[in-house]
Amino acid sequence: MENIKSAILGPEYDQNLRKKLRDVIISLQAKIGESSWGLAGSQEIFKTDAIFPETILHIEAETYVGLSVTGDAELVDKIADLIKR
Repeated sequence: MENIKSAILGPEYDQNLRKKLRDVIISLQAKIGESSWGLAGSQEIFKTDAIFPETILHIEAETYVGLSVTGDAELVDKIADLIKR
């Protein structure tokens, strides 16, 4: 069983952060899956997946929460580290 972890990378509204996350995911040979968007009161939620050969990471951008990735802990840590560079 995988060791699952979530990490908030930064504010959900940061378009540069979203682009950097996309670039990092693609550089790691993953594909971006289908996305969904929803609105609940004042909360906006965007969801998509990063599809790797061996696993899937779930990506969410939620108002007042931030831009987060959830999945295999080692991969989440690697992505968070690459985002900080």
